[in-house]
Amino acid sequence: PLNSQTMVSLTAPATSALAHSQLLLDAYKTRHSSLRPAAVSSTSAWQGNLLVGMGALVGARRVWQHCCWRNSSCASSALQWPENCTAIGKVTSKDSAIYVVPERVRRCGSKQFDWDNSHHIGMAYCSLEALYPEAPNLSKIFNSNFQFRRCVRKAIRADLFRPSTRCSAKMNEELRELWMDLGNPLWGDEVWSGDKAPLWDVGPDGLYSVRCLPDLSEVFRRHGVELSGEAFIERLLRLGRRSSGGRGFSDLVTNGYEEHRWHQDHGKDEYTVMLGFPVEDNFEGEGIFTHIIRLSHPVRQPYTAPEKRWAWGKPSHVKYSGAEECVLRPIYKRGQEIIVYQDSLCLHSAPPRQELCREGLWRFM
Repeated sequence: PLNSQTMVSLTAPATSALAHSQLLLDAYKTRHSSLRPAAVSSTSAWQGNLLVGMGALVGARRVWQHCCWRNSSCASSALQWPENCTAIGKVTSKDSAIYVVPERVRRCGSKQFDWDNSHHIGMAYCSLEALYPEAPNLSKIFNSNFQFRRCVRKAIRADLFRPSTRCSAKMNEELRELWMDLGNPLWGDEVWSGDKAPLWDVGPDGLYSVRCLPDLSEVFRRHGVELSGEAFIERLLRLGRRSSGGRGFSDLVTNGYEEHRWHQDHGKDEYTVMLGFPVEDNFEGEGIFTHIIRLSHPVRQPYTAPEKRWAWGKPSHVKYSGAEECVLRPIYKRGQEIIVYQDSLCLHSAPPRQELCREGLWRFM
Protein backbone atom coordinates (compact mmCIF):
# COMPACT_ATOMS: atom_id res chain seq x y z
CA PRO A 1 0.00 0.00 0.00
CA LEU A 2 0.93 3.63 -0.39
CA ASN A 3 2.45 4.67 2.94
CA SER A 4 5.49 6.29 4.48
CA GLN A 5 7.38 3.01 4.57
CA THR A 6 6.97 2.26 0.88
CA MET A 7 7.31 5.76 -0.57
CA VAL A 8 10.86 6.54 -1.61
CA SER A 9 12.37 9.59 -3.27
CA LEU A 10 14.50 9.67 -6.37
CA THR A 11 16.94 12.55 -6.14
CA ALA A 12 20.16 13.62 -7.78
CA PRO A 13 22.86 15.45 -5.86
CA ALA A 14 23.21 19.08 -6.86
CA THR A 15 26.17 19.51 -9.21
CA SER A 16 27.90 22.78 -10.04
CA ALA A 17 28.22 24.01 -13.61
CA LEU A 18 31.97 23.48 -13.36
CA ALA A 19 31.48 19.87 -12.31
CA HIS A 20 28.97 19.43 -15.14
CA SER A 21 31.53 20.61 -17.66
CA GLN A 22 34.22 18.44 -16.13
CA LEU A 23 32.07 15.31 -16.41
CA LEU A 24 31.37 16.05 -20.03
CA LEU A 25 35.03 16.72 -20.78
CA ASP A 26 36.04 13.53 -19.00
CA ALA A 27 33.71 11.60 -21.27
CA TYR A 28 35.16 13.43 -24.26
CA LYS A 29 38.72 12.57 -23.22
CA THR A 30 37.74 8.92 -22.96
CA ARG A 31 37.28 8.91 -26.70
CA HIS A 32 40.46 10.73 -27.62
CA SER A 33 42.89 9.43 -25.01
CA SER A 34 45.73 7.38 -26.49
CA LEU A 35 45.60 5.22 -23.37
CA ARG A 36 41.93 4.19 -23.76
CA PRO A 37 41.25 0.45 -23.88
CA ALA A 38 40.63 -1.09 -27.28
CA ALA A 39 37.05 -1.84 -26.28
CA VAL A 40 36.41 1.91 -25.98
CA SER A 41 37.76 2.79 -29.40
CA SER A 42 34.52 2.14 -31.30
CA THR A 43 32.04 4.94 -31.95
CA SER A 44 29.25 3.12 -30.16
CA ALA A 45 31.39 2.61 -27.06
CA TRP A 46 32.42 6.25 -27.07
CA GLN A 47 28.83 7.34 -27.37
CA GLY A 48 27.94 5.03 -24.52
CA ASN A 49 30.60 6.61 -22.32
CA LEU A 50 29.47 10.11 -23.17
CA LEU A 51 25.85 9.20 -22.56
CA VAL A 52 26.82 7.90 -19.13
CA GLY A 53 28.39 11.26 -18.41
CA MET A 54 25.33 13.05 -19.79
CA GLY A 55 23.05 10.89 -17.71
CA ALA A 56 24.92 11.77 -14.55
CA LEU A 57 24.63 15.43 -15.43
CA VAL A 58 20.86 15.39 -15.88
CA GLY A 59 20.09 13.40 -12.78
CA ALA A 60 20.37 9.79 -13.86
CA ARG A 61 22.52 9.01 -10.85
CA ARG A 62 19.65 7.99 -8.64
CA VAL A 63 19.66 7.80 -4.87
CA TRP A 64 16.90 5.70 -3.32
CA GLN A 65 16.16 6.47 0.29
CA HIS A 66 13.23 6.12 2.68
CA CYS A 67 11.59 9.37 3.55
CA CYS A 68 9.08 10.99 5.83
CA TRP A 69 6.20 13.12 4.65
CA ARG A 70 5.93 16.86 4.22
CA ASN A 71 3.28 18.12 6.62
CA SER A 72 2.06 20.67 4.12
CA SER A 73 -1.05 22.74 4.75
CA CYS A 74 -1.48 23.24 1.02
CA ALA A 75 -4.78 21.79 -0.17
CA SER A 76 -5.45 20.40 -3.62
CA SER A 77 -6.65 22.87 -6.21
CA ALA A 78 -8.75 21.44 -9.02
CA LEU A 79 -7.59 22.95 -12.29
CA GLN A 80 -10.10 24.49 -14.65
CA TRP A 81 -9.80 23.29 -18.23
CA PRO A 82 -8.78 25.94 -20.80
CA GLU A 83 -11.91 27.46 -22.30
CA ASN A 84 -10.72 27.09 -25.89
CA CYS A 85 -10.09 23.33 -25.56
CA THR A 86 -13.59 21.87 -25.50
CA ALA A 87 -13.27 18.87 -27.83
CA ILE A 88 -11.89 16.60 -25.12
CA GLY A 89 -12.44 12.96 -24.24
CA LYS A 90 -12.59 13.20 -20.47
CA VAL A 91 -11.46 10.17 -18.45
CA THR A 92 -14.00 9.37 -15.72
CA SER A 93 -14.34 6.87 -12.89
CA LYS A 94 -15.75 4.34 -15.36
CA ASP A 95 -12.43 3.96 -17.19
CA SER A 96 -10.56 2.33 -14.30
CA ALA A 97 -10.83 1.95 -10.55
CA ILE A 98 -9.64 4.91 -8.47
CA TYR A 99 -6.98 4.15 -5.88
CA VAL A 100 -8.15 5.38 -2.48
CA VAL A 101 -5.16 7.07 -0.89
CA PRO A 102 -4.85 6.21 2.85
CA GLU A 103 -5.72 9.19 5.00
CA ARG A 104 -2.34 9.23 6.73
CA VAL A 105 -0.53 10.03 3.48
CA ARG A 106 -3.02 12.44 1.90
CA ARG A 107 -1.96 16.00 1.36
CA CYS A 108 -3.11 18.00 4.36
CA GLY A 109 -6.40 19.77 3.77
CA SER A 110 -7.06 18.07 0.45
CA LYS A 111 -10.54 16.94 -0.54
CA GLN A 112 -11.50 13.86 -2.53
CA PHE A 113 -11.25 14.56 -6.23
CA ASP A 114 -14.42 14.01 -8.24
CA TRP A 115 -13.30 12.32 -11.44
CA ASP A 116 -16.80 12.72 -12.88
CA ASN A 117 -17.03 16.49 -12.36
CA SER A 118 -17.51 18.07 -15.78
CA HIS A 119 -15.73 21.29 -14.76
CA HIS A 120 -12.57 19.77 -13.30
CA ILE A 121 -10.29 17.64 -15.45
CA GLY A 122 -7.91 15.16 -13.83
CA MET A 123 -7.11 13.34 -17.07
CA ALA A 124 -8.35 13.59 -20.65
CA TYR A 125 -7.68 12.67 -24.26
CA CYS A 126 -7.39 15.25 -27.02
CA SER A 127 -7.20 14.91 -30.80
CA LEU A 128 -4.95 16.65 -33.29
CA GLU A 129 -8.02 17.43 -35.35
CA ALA A 130 -9.68 19.26 -32.45
CA LEU A 131 -6.53 21.10 -31.43
CA TYR A 132 -5.65 22.24 -34.97
CA PRO A 133 -8.91 22.84 -36.86
CA GLU A 134 -7.07 25.02 -39.39
CA ALA A 135 -5.05 21.93 -40.49
CA PRO A 136 -7.70 19.22 -41.08
CA ASN A 137 -5.23 16.92 -42.86
CA LEU A 138 -2.74 16.85 -39.98
CA SER A 139 -4.36 13.96 -38.11
CA LYS A 140 -4.50 11.74 -41.21
CA ILE A 141 -0.89 12.40 -42.18
CA PHE A 142 0.38 12.02 -38.63
CA ASN A 143 -1.30 8.62 -38.16
CA SER A 144 -0.67 7.17 -41.63
CA ASN A 145 2.85 8.37 -42.43
CA PHE A 146 5.72 7.00 -40.34
CA GLN A 147 8.28 9.16 -42.15
CA PHE A 148 6.28 12.30 -41.37
CA ARG A 149 6.27 11.47 -37.67
CA ARG A 150 10.01 10.82 -37.76
CA CYS A 151 10.64 14.09 -39.61
CA VAL A 152 8.63 15.97 -36.96
CA ARG A 153 10.79 14.52 -34.19
CA LYS A 154 14.02 15.27 -36.06
CA ALA A 155 12.93 18.81 -36.89
CA ILE A 156 12.22 19.90 -33.35
CA ARG A 157 15.55 18.50 -32.19
CA ALA A 158 17.30 20.51 -34.91
CA ASP A 159 15.39 23.63 -33.88
CA LEU A 160 16.12 23.27 -30.16
CA PHE A 161 19.82 22.44 -30.28
CA ARG A 162 22.12 25.22 -29.17
CA PRO A 163 25.91 24.88 -29.28
CA SER A 164 27.64 25.29 -25.96
CA THR A 165 30.03 28.16 -25.49
CA ARG A 166 32.07 25.90 -23.20
CA CYS A 167 32.92 23.43 -25.97
CA SER A 168 34.95 23.53 -29.16
CA ALA A 169 33.29 23.44 -32.56
CA LYS A 170 34.33 19.81 -32.98
CA MET A 171 32.90 18.78 -29.64
CA ASN A 172 29.68 20.69 -30.32
CA GLU A 173 29.29 18.80 -33.56
CA GLU A 174 29.67 15.48 -31.75
CA LEU A 175 27.15 16.59 -29.14
CA ARG A 176 24.77 17.57 -31.91
CA GLU A 177 25.05 14.10 -33.41
CA LEU A 178 23.97 12.61 -30.08
CA TRP A 179 21.22 15.20 -29.74
CA MET A 180 19.84 14.38 -33.19
CA ASP A 181 19.90 10.59 -32.63
CA LEU A 182 16.22 9.65 -32.26
CA GLY A 183 17.27 6.58 -30.30
CA ASN A 184 18.49 8.82 -27.47
CA PRO A 185 16.06 10.65 -25.16
CA LEU A 186 16.00 14.43 -25.44
CA TRP A 187 16.28 15.93 -21.99
CA GLY A 188 18.14 19.23 -21.92
CA ASP A 189 19.00 22.36 -23.84
CA GLU A 190 22.61 22.00 -22.79
CA VAL A 191 23.36 18.39 -21.99
CA TRP A 192 24.89 19.09 -18.59
CA SER A 193 22.28 21.60 -17.42
CA GLY A 194 19.79 19.10 -16.06
CA ASP A 195 16.91 21.15 -17.47
CA LYS A 196 14.30 19.92 -19.91
CA ALA A 197 14.69 21.43 -23.37
CA PRO A 198 13.19 24.93 -23.11
CA LEU A 199 10.69 25.96 -25.75
CA TRP A 200 10.60 29.59 -24.73
CA ASP A 201 12.69 32.64 -25.45
CA VAL A 202 12.58 35.55 -23.03
CA GLY A 203 12.71 38.99 -24.59
CA PRO A 204 14.39 42.10 -23.12
CA ASP A 205 10.98 43.09 -21.79
CA GLY A 206 10.79 39.85 -19.81
CA LEU A 207 7.94 38.46 -21.91
CA TYR A 208 7.95 34.83 -23.07
CA SER A 209 7.51 33.71 -26.66
CA VAL A 210 7.77 30.28 -28.28
CA ARG A 211 11.18 29.78 -29.84
CA CYS A 212 11.44 30.04 -33.60
CA LEU A 213 11.02 26.55 -35.09
CA PRO A 214 11.88 26.86 -38.81
CA ASP A 215 12.73 23.19 -39.38
CA LEU A 216 9.41 22.05 -37.93
CA SER A 217 7.54 24.64 -40.01
CA GLU A 218 9.34 23.39 -43.11
CA VAL A 219 8.31 19.78 -42.42
CA PHE A 220 4.67 20.86 -42.25
CA ARG A 221 5.02 22.90 -45.45
CA ARG A 222 6.58 20.00 -47.38
CA HIS A 223 3.71 17.72 -46.39
CA GLY A 224 0.98 20.21 -47.22
CA VAL A 225 0.02 20.97 -43.62
CA GLU A 226 -0.96 24.62 -43.25
CA LEU A 227 0.51 25.13 -39.81
CA SER A 228 3.65 26.73 -38.44
CA GLY A 229 5.93 24.91 -36.05
CA GLU A 230 5.44 27.67 -33.51
CA ALA A 231 1.64 27.36 -33.64
CA PHE A 232 1.88 23.58 -33.31
CA ILE A 233 3.94 23.76 -30.13
CA GLU A 234 2.17 26.78 -28.67
CA ARG A 235 -1.18 24.98 -28.85
CA LEU A 236 0.19 21.94 -27.02
CA LEU A 237 1.64 24.18 -24.34
CA ARG A 238 -1.64 26.05 -23.99
CA LEU A 239 -3.43 22.73 -23.57
CA GLY A 240 -1.29 22.22 -20.46
CA ARG A 241 -1.95 25.79 -19.29
CA ARG A 242 1.57 26.88 -20.20
CA SER A 243 1.41 30.40 -21.54
CA SER A 244 4.95 31.15 -20.40
CA GLY A 245 7.81 29.18 -18.95
CA GLY A 246 7.13 25.75 -17.51
CA ARG A 247 9.27 22.75 -16.72
CA GLY A 248 10.18 22.12 -20.32
CA PHE A 249 9.95 19.61 -23.14
CA SER A 250 11.23 16.03 -23.42
CA ASP A 251 11.26 13.49 -26.24
CA LEU A 252 11.05 10.29 -24.21
CA VAL A 253 12.74 7.22 -25.66
CA THR A 254 13.03 4.08 -23.59
CA ASN A 255 13.23 0.32 -23.95
CA GLY A 256 11.16 0.03 -20.80
CA TYR A 257 11.68 -2.12 -17.74
CA GLU A 258 10.43 -5.53 -16.75
CA GLU A 259 7.72 -3.98 -14.60
CA HIS A 260 6.10 -0.66 -13.83
CA ARG A 261 8.05 2.04 -12.00
CA TRP A 262 5.36 4.25 -10.52
CA HIS A 263 6.15 7.87 -9.78
CA GLN A 264 5.04 11.47 -9.92
CA ASP A 265 7.16 13.98 -11.83
CA HIS A 266 6.73 16.76 -9.28
CA GLY A 267 3.44 16.18 -7.43
CA LYS A 268 2.11 19.68 -8.04
CA ASP A 269 -1.32 20.75 -9.28
CA GLU A 270 -0.06 21.16 -12.84
CA TYR A 271 -0.91 19.49 -16.14
CA THR A 272 1.39 17.27 -18.17
CA VAL A 273 0.69 16.96 -21.91
CA MET A 274 1.85 13.95 -23.96
CA LEU A 275 1.83 13.42 -27.72
CA GLY A 276 2.39 9.84 -28.83
CA PHE A 277 4.52 8.60 -31.73
CA PRO A 278 3.59 4.98 -32.56
CA VAL A 279 5.98 2.65 -34.36
CA GLU A 280 3.26 1.53 -36.78
CA ASP A 281 0.99 3.44 -39.13
CA ASN A 282 -2.72 3.58 -38.33
CA PHE A 283 -2.00 2.18 -34.89
CA GLU A 284 -4.75 1.70 -32.34
CA GLY A 285 -4.10 0.26 -28.91
CA GLU A 286 -2.06 0.41 -25.72
CA GLY A 287 1.68 0.78 -25.26
CA ILE A 288 2.14 4.36 -26.52
CA PHE A 289 1.17 6.50 -23.57
CA THR A 290 2.29 6.43 -19.97
CA HIS A 291 0.28 4.07 -17.76
CA ILE A 292 -1.72 5.84 -15.07
CA ILE A 293 -3.03 5.12 -11.56
CA ARG A 294 -5.62 7.75 -10.67
CA LEU A 295 -5.76 8.83 -7.04
CA SER A 296 -8.66 9.80 -4.81
CA HIS A 297 -6.55 12.51 -3.13
CA PRO A 298 -3.17 14.16 -3.74
CA VAL A 299 -0.42 12.59 -1.65
CA ARG A 300 1.89 14.47 0.65
CA GLN A 301 5.25 15.30 -0.84
CA PRO A 302 8.26 13.48 0.63
CA TYR A 303 11.24 15.30 2.05
CA THR A 304 14.48 14.48 3.80
CA ALA A 305 16.67 16.44 6.18
CA PRO A 306 17.69 19.86 4.81
CA GLU A 307 21.28 18.74 4.33
CA LYS A 308 20.03 16.20 1.79
CA ARG A 309 19.04 19.14 -0.43
CA TRP A 310 15.53 17.93 -1.02
CA ALA A 311 13.59 20.44 -3.10
CA TRP A 312 9.84 20.59 -3.66
CA GLY A 313 8.94 19.39 -7.11
CA LYS A 314 11.47 16.58 -7.51
CA PRO A 315 10.32 13.16 -8.81
CA SER A 316 8.76 10.83 -6.22
CA HIS A 317 8.87 7.08 -6.80
CA VAL A 318 6.34 4.75 -5.23
CA LYS A 319 6.32 1.02 -4.52
CA TYR A 320 2.73 0.36 -5.51
CA SER A 321 1.15 -2.95 -4.60
CA GLY A 322 -2.48 -2.05 -5.17
CA ALA A 323 -5.11 -3.67 -7.33
CA GLU A 324 -4.48 -4.24 -11.04
CA GLU A 325 -7.88 -2.74 -11.88
CA CYS A 326 -6.53 0.65 -10.79
CA VAL A 327 -3.98 0.62 -13.62
CA LEU A 328 -5.26 2.60 -16.61
CA ARG A 329 -3.59 1.84 -19.94
CA PRO A 330 -4.58 4.75 -22.19
CA ILE A 331 -5.55 3.87 -25.75
CA TYR A 332 -3.84 5.62 -28.63
CA LYS A 333 -5.77 5.97 -31.88
CA ARG A 334 -6.64 8.58 -34.42
CA GLY A 335 -8.64 11.14 -32.48
CA GLN A 336 -6.74 10.26 -29.27
CA GLU A 337 -3.18 11.23 -30.12
CA ILE A 338 -2.75 13.33 -26.97
CA ILE A 339 -3.32 12.78 -23.27
CA VAL A 340 -3.34 15.36 -20.50
CA TYR A 341 -3.26 14.65 -16.76
CA GLN A 342 -2.78 16.49 -13.49
CA ASP A 343 0.40 15.21 -11.89
CA SER A 344 -0.80 15.54 -8.29
CA LEU A 345 -3.79 13.27 -8.99
CA CYS A 346 -1.93 10.44 -10.72
CA LEU A 347 0.87 7.96 -10.40
CA HIS A 348 2.39 7.09 -13.75
CA SER A 349 4.93 4.77 -15.30
CA ALA A 350 6.30 3.85 -18.69
CA PRO A 351 4.67 0.64 -19.93
CA PRO A 352 6.65 -2.53 -19.16
CA ARG A 353 9.07 -3.53 -21.90
CA GLN A 354 6.81 -6.22 -23.32
CA GLU A 355 3.94 -3.74 -23.73
CA LEU A 356 5.79 -0.86 -25.43
CA CYS A 357 4.69 0.04 -28.98
CA ARG A 358 6.04 3.56 -29.35
CA GLU A 359 8.97 5.13 -31.11
CA GLY A 360 8.84 8.23 -28.97
CA LEU A 361 6.64 10.24 -26.63
CA TRP A 362 6.67 14.02 -26.37
CA ARG A 363 6.11 15.39 -22.88
CA PHE A 364 5.35 19.00 -22.01
CA MET A 365 5.46 20.07 -18.35
